[in-house]
Amino acid sequence: MRSLMKDGSIIRYATMFALVDLLALSLSGLFVIQNPVAFQKSVVVQPVDFDTLETSYDRNNFDVRAILEAVPYQSTAMVYEVEPEAKYIKTIEQGYGNCSNMTFGLAYYLSRQQQQYMIVHLMPIDGFLQGEGHTVVNTSYMLDGKRYSGIVDVLGGGLPRNNGAFVELADLRAGNMQNVSLLTLNPRKGEGSPFYGEFLDTSVVGVIFSEDVESYFDFIGSIYIPLGSRKLEKYIYDGIAILFGKYPAVYVDTQDYGILFKDKWAVKYPSETFLMSARIMIALGFSIAFMVGVKRMKAR
Repeated sequence: MRSLMKDGSIIRYATMFALVDLLALSLSGLFVIQNPVAFQKSVVVQPVDFDTLETSYDRNNFDVRAILEAVPYQSTAMVYEVEPEAKYIKTIEQGYGNCSNMTFGLAYYLSRQQQQYMIVHLMPIDGFLQGEGHTVVNTSYMLDGKRYSGIVDVLGGGLPRNNGAFVELADLRAGNMQNVSLLTLNPRKGEGSPFYGEFLDTSVVGVIFSEDVESYFDFIGSIYIPLGSRKLEKYIYDGIAILFGKYPAVYVDTQDYGILFKDKWAVKYPSETFLMSARIMIALGFSIAFMVGVKRMKAR
């Protein structure tokens, strides 16, 4: 080992490996640059045994009517605020954003209230890699003095019902809901929704745990520095979160995972290659810098 350090062989081998990794990073990076949403979905969706998940919560200090009724819905265009509190203000307080934006905005509020929840993704099998789908929240809540547990549709401004009963996560997974309506809690919203009928029957349900969302919020808050462009910040900071394993995983049932990615390996392989190569490159960079530093110290 000492002779290797002396003649610099370890550094040379590490440099050669880094060049090979850089080639893999560059080739897969072309795909990622052209398909950032597909990359994100490919690396954050993970399989899990759904039967082991806890999907109902005891804490119920969340007054769903008071929150949704006050949202001044303005536009469903995507907002790019990545800093958690800024996203909450832009979505829940100011009324801008799509279903995912709105849901993460509510998640920030629920986290501040120490309320457990799940972010729930309804991912159409043929379109989720292009960003299609719908996002809601599964949590316990108070409605007119009574406690319930189930789905809150933030963008819809209400609570989905099937045959008069509030929809729960298990209902979404079972699908085949025939008589769906939305109990609207905001005067700016209607009672209809396109996401709980045929759309649901051709989609896979994925969930994000509140603990993972809070860890992501804390990570973004710890590194966030304004860059002058909200869109640029979104891509950079979410990319860093994915790179360091801080972006929350979307868990789907193991069987559904196979269905989602069947015939989609041309997307999944380059995405996973890019992520692995980027992480290796960072590790190699630190290793080479450390070894060069040790060699210089010994040379003094």
